[in-house]
Amino acid sequence: MKLFHQAAIAAFLVLSTAFYIGLPGNAETSNLGPVLVHVVNPISGEPVLPTTFPLPGVASTTINLVACRDEYEPASFVIRPMVRDLENLKFSVSDLIADHATISSSQVDLRFVKVWFQAGGGWNTIGLSHKGKTRVLVPELLLNDDGLVQVDEKSKTNFLKLKFASGTKHVSVSEPAALRSRTVTSVAEFPIYDSAKIEPITIPRAEAKQLWVTVYVPPDAADGTYKGTITLTDDKGLVGNLEISLTVLPVDLRAPRIEYSIYYRGTLSEVPSISSEKKGETQFLAELKNMLAHGVENPTVYQSLDKVGLRRTLQMRRQVGLDASTLFYLGTGTGNPKTRDELDGLSRRLKVLKQIAGEQGIENTYLYGIDEAKGKKLVSQRKAWQLARNEGVKVFTAGYTEAFPVVGDLLDLLVMAGKLQKTQAENFHSAGHKIFSYANPQTGPENPEIFRRNYGLELWRNHYDGAMPYAYQDSMGFIWNDFDHARYRDHAFTYPTVDGVIDTLAWEGFREGVDDVRYITTLESMLERLPKPLAHDAQEAKQYVDGLRASLPSNLGKVRATIIEHLLRLTFDGRAAG
Repeated sequence: MKLFHQAAIAAFLVLSTAFYIGLPGNAETSNLGPVLVHVVNPISGEPVLPTTFPLPGVASTTINLVACRDEYEPASFVIRPMVRDLENLKFSVSDLIADHATISSSQVDLRFVKVWFQAGGGWNTIGLSHKGKTRVLVPELLLNDDGLVQVDEKSKTNFLKLKFASGTKHVSVSEPAALRSRTVTSVAEFPIYDSAKIEPITIPRAEAKQLWVTVYVPPDAADGTYKGTITLTDDKGLVGNLEISLTVLPVDLRAPRIEYSIYYRGTLSEVPSISSEKKGETQFLAELKNMLAHGVENPTVYQSLDKVGLRRTLQMRRQVGLDASTLFYLGTGTGNPKTRDELDGLSRRLKVLKQIAGEQGIENTYLYGIDEAKGKKLVSQRKAWQLARNEGVKVFTAGYTEAFPVVGDLLDLLVMAGKLQKTQAENFHSAGHKIFSYANPQTGPENPEIFRRNYGLELWRNHYDGAMPYAYQDSMGFIWNDFDHARYRDHAFTYPTVDGVIDTLAWEGFREGVDDVRYITTLESMLERLPKPLAHDAQEAKQYVDGLRASLPSNLGKVRATIIEHLLRLTFDGRAAG
């Protein structure tokens, strides 16, 4: 039995290492009929464009995934027609089958990675270069209907397909402007829908097209290796299969030791919109589910302090399964009241908030201070914060390093901007308070690798308590137009539709960061439970964890694979000993 376990570990390492290390692109020759297929690292800092040559990754028709139960795991592949156009190319996915076990094809989500024009700074920054005149092609959206977004490369214009009662229309979303406020457009004015399932596509010869696979492993899935296929067919006779090989590990992941929140501006409205703001119940519910599926268990609440709307908001959050014990509230704020009347007004708001939170079983309510306050404005909040804390309401706000020396005794949670600072975490922990991270970076850059790193293991390394990036969506102008604000690109992990939400590469990178923390949390917890002194395998695992605390390697896929190796060794050793 021990030999079998060691063989299983060795097989896993062979399977994972080549993929996670990321081999260079090979000479481009067809490997699926008239088509070249490369399996690529899904969370990569290098964008894949239609003209990318040579293709990154590995020329292969087998997609290998390794995951635990109750985990979403991504994979990606790129296809390039080498002989002719692929016309009306269709995709179908089979069930994934192991010995005496099946994972339904409904748990395998296949989407197109859409490349479109974004403002200068695309992929890397949120700044708007040259007032929206500079435009770059970047991969970002994950779509079922690739035709939902059409790109005119000559004019560098994006067009969206809208479905009106009178028929389908394509409208440009590329006009530059100098807007300084968020545009809220009703769903009647902008009826944008993605398809419920992946649609056929035509790919011109020599053009690269990236696809994205996400497999969800149900909580009751058995350990083992599952096999399935993605079948490609087109109108000219192509019939080809890609194999999916999914290894479900004999490990149950723990919840991450990092708390995951996000600034979520959406509020319930009777008039739904295509924006970051007013949401109908269908949109609101879809976005809450989407956040939870990406590891965010407690997004902020911006719903105003009216009893009907806030109660409904909290009820829907509980319905979805979000954290019901803690409320991060921005529907009103502490402000900096100075007069007795102003303080009394804050006291009344606090009582209403406490009543509603108490009815919903919320144990810890946080109220927001003045955003990013500095100097005198920061200090001016002390009276308000003391009042809130006297009423049993905690205080949180976004800010900088200067916060702790002047308000650290009253600030229960600092959402700290910018570069992670371990010394700041130590300061707030010394006062019995918490520190979260945001603006490292703000959402907007499409690069998924930076979000995986900075909101994943880097938080763990620097002893932060949580993450609260800004924002799930913030329409700097109109959410679907990256060129229409005076200073910034839209801050968007996702894009709203009439009845749902469209994911992005950056959002998927963030989820992988959450899962990295789940893996390291599981390994640390396993080590903590083992008897002392630690056996050889456990000592090696602890040394590896200590090494990660000191320095995080550049290849996060390889880090994940090594954590899994240690988990398997400890799991198998425990079973053998038992």
